[in-house]
Parts: sequence; C-alpha cells; structure tokens
Amino acid sequence: MPLRLCAVQGFPSQAQRDFRPCGERSPARGAAVGLRRWRGLCSNIWFWRCTTGVLAVVAVLILCIHLAVNSSSEEGSLQPCPADWLCHERKCYYLSEEEKDWNSSQSFCSSHNSSLVVIENHQELNFIMKITKQDLWIGLHKKGAEFSWVNGTPLDPNLLTVKDSKECAYIQSTGVSSSGCSLPRAWVCKKIFKGRA
Repeated sequence: MPLRLCAVQGFPSQAQRDFRPCGERSPARGAAVGLRRWRGLCSNIWFWRCTTGVLAVVAVLILCIHLAVNSSSEEGSLQPCPADWLCHERKCYYLSEEEKDWNSSQSFCSSHNSSLVVIENHQELNFIMKITKQDLWIGLHKKGAEFSWVNGTPLDPNLLTVKDSKECAYIQSTGVSSSGCSLPRAWVCKKIFKGRA
C-alpha cells in the first residue's frame, strides 16, 4: 500500500515545505497546541483556587511542624530537673554521694546554678529530713552570733532550731545540727524549676 504524504503548512516558502505521513503533526504545530492548553489552564479560575488552597495547607503544615520541633527543643525535655536531681514542689534538689567541706559544697552548688538548700517552710523541712540518709550540709551558717541562710535571710527560730552552736549547719533525719565548716560531709543543693507548670 503506498504511503500518502501531506504537505505541512506553516512554512514561509515552498522550498522549505516538509512532507510527512498524513496525520503526523509537525513539532511546530504540537508546540502551538501545548501553548494553547497552558493558556486555557491559566485562565481557569478554579484551577488557581485549588492550587492556592493546596499551597496554603502545605504552608500551615510546615509551620506547625516547625513550631512543634522548636518548642520541644527549647524546653529541652519534659523533665523539669536535670538528671540526678529530685523534683519536689517545683524545686530541684541534688543529694551528693561524695563528701566535701561546707564551702566546697556551696561552690559545687553554685557551679550548677543553685545553692546549698535554703529551707523555706515546714513542708520543705520535712521533705529534706525524709530523703536524708546521711548528714547533709545545708545553706545555713553563722554570721557573727546568728545563723543566716546563704541568700542572706536570717534563720526563723519558729522554723527550726540548730543543735550546737558551731559555724555551719547540716541536716539529719532527726533535725538540724551544726559543726565546724571544714569537716567533710555530703550536701544538698536546691534550685527553683523555671519551666512550664
């Protein structure tokens, strides 16, 4: 069966006329049809509304993921206190296992953004006495003839009484005593938890 050839229209001169099998499109004509399709698509308002809606949803999802990742990394973790610290009533407590003199114990606490424990009320006093398994330095020492806490607050005699009248105080399961500051003891640090409730 003989092949039927058709002249392709659209060229400027007869010399450039292209012959190809009938029904086959020239590349120039195919590009023109594709361009018309895109123009039609661009004028379709519903297409652009759907595209805008999808992009908005994707943007909101990306924003939510970003906020979730950043908020969890800022908080660090769900634990309010560092590892090896106890949490009680929005306060963090560190009970040492090693022993140091009173000043070195306070220096350790300071290096961890805390201080030797300042006991503020009877509930805290009872909590510390309950968790005490050994004598622990606390943030109470003599300034002159009177005891005061490391934060400068004078000792409230209605809160506790100190046995003996040495320079530095320590807590036991039975109460608070004092001794020379150079003796080695374990200690307890305290810091306020500043995270979310």
